[in-house]
Amino acid sequence: MRSTPRRPNAEPHHDGRNDMISITGAELADLLVETGERHHKAYADTDGADPEWALWYSGYLQARLWDRAGRLPSRSQLVGLLQSAERRYGSAEGWPLRYAGHLLAGIDGSGSGDVFPAVAADDIGWLTREQMVEVDRVMMQDLRIDLIQMMENAGHRLARLVLAVAAPNRVAVVAGSGGNGGGGLVAARHLANAGVDVVVTLGGPADQLSPVPAHQFDILRRMEVPTSDTVVDADLTVDALIGYSLRGAPRGRAGELIAAMTSAGSVVALDTPSGLDVTSGEAPGEVVSADATLTLALPKIGMRNAPQVGALYLADISVPRSVTAALGPQPPDFSASPILRVI
Repeated sequence: MRSTPRRPNAEPHHDGRNDMISITGAELADLLVETGERHHKAYADTDGADPEWALWYSGYLQARLWDRAGRLPSRSQLVGLLQSAERRYGSAEGWPLRYAGHLLAGIDGSGSGDVFPAVAADDIGWLTREQMVEVDRVMMQDLRIDLIQMMENAGHRLARLVLAVAAPNRVAVVAGSGGNGGGGLVAARHLANAGVDVVVTLGGPADQLSPVPAHQFDILRRMEVPTSDTVVDADLTVDALIGYSLRGAPRGRAGELIAAMTSAGSVVALDTPSGLDVTSGEAPGEVVSADATLTLALPKIGMRNAPQVGALYLADISVPRSVTAALGPQPPDFSASPILRVI
């Protein structure tokens, strides 16, 4: 029997490089297996039998990742990501590929060198559903900012995040009939333009899309982006099915698509994981468990402690600071980047 390895107790030295980790999900999965073998973690049974397993793993992973990168995640960040992966999957089903995807989604800029500045959760405001409705009303009615403009901003930011956290070859985009779905369809266009193999699944018949998402879908058809009635196998799935307006449990096809996305592997959600009540943080029915969520303008209060959110990012969709400040919440500062990581 191997002797118990010495607990890692020192942070690796940083030499000032600013590039982020460049590693694929498969490579990180192999590294997790290697870590498990080294520290005799029973990775076929991730039930947390060793209460300090995440601490052991974080030290070894950090030492190995130093060979691949300049700017590393902190030990505490790695521990938190490993523990949240265990809470989410908790069985051999998630090991090691889904754990690897969860880690990659939680490490800023992994795979592309793109770095998103961090903002502390306590330093920005958190909105209720009703407050976000008012933000949208002011934007469209008072300021005359069209929905298509906000949708374009949201979708472009989402595509950038997907490319940054995963650098996928194939992406499945699941889009609803409203504004959230429209943002997902915009992201599909930008991802396709970036050379990603994109397949779109609609939440309902194309002729039931509201006007702006219908316009976005028509663009994709003219680009000959393929569609599918079901969620296809892909490196990553974009959840743009249901936005912040959810009331009650998703039913019918929406519930079926949510279940399919949850079992599909790595998921990035737009605005909120589909099925989550953004005010209460509760899930009245089927809910997507995302590896990362890009929420728009300001985070929603029910997302703060919801495990389904995964790593939380915040996107600037051109909401003036005066609009959110008028509602009370502290507006975020997007001057350094249109995407922020909420920590």
